[in-house]
Amino acid sequence: MEQFIRYINRSTLIIAAITGKGYCASARKTGSLLLANVLRVAAVSIASRVVLLLGQLFVCAAATTGAWWWLTNDPVGTRQAQVSLGKNVPPVASLCVVALGSWLVGRAVMGVYWVVIDSVMMCFFYDSDKDRPLPTTNTILGRWRNKRIIIEEDEDWSDADAGGKRSV
Repeated sequence: MEQFIRYINRSTLIIAAITGKGYCASARKTGSLLLANVLRVAAVSIASRVVLLLGQLFVCAAATTGAWWWLTNDPVGTRQAQVSLGKNVPPVASLCVVALGSWLVGRAVMGVYWVVIDSVMMCFFYDSDKDRPLPTTNTILGRWRNKRIIIEEDEDWSDADAGGKRSV
């Protein structure tokens, strides 16, 4: 339940940043957007969790492998560590600390990407709800098929460049 409230709160803050409206109005809009796009939210959440987990595992594996190479090959040139531990003893405790630390760093970095994914998803839902295509598109798909598109060859653009207002 706490995770659900945290997710709704984060999505509400994203919608508040997009629209510039208050928290309650943004919460209402967030609820309607998420309920209208439940399957999309589920698909994006599952796919992004898998990709972010793989990224986190990669960061952890790369850091642990680098630490293992550093500790076993002794690139500095001092043999002090191998003398105290013995030549064939792997530095397990050091590698566990490096793995734990790199897992936490990877989690923090991937948390930033999680917020970016949520923001882009909520922007897409908000734009889809507005039912306005962007002015730079030349092709229209789905429910926008019968809408008018503004492209550079439109007559209204020449009026806008001359200082007048363009009509939409």
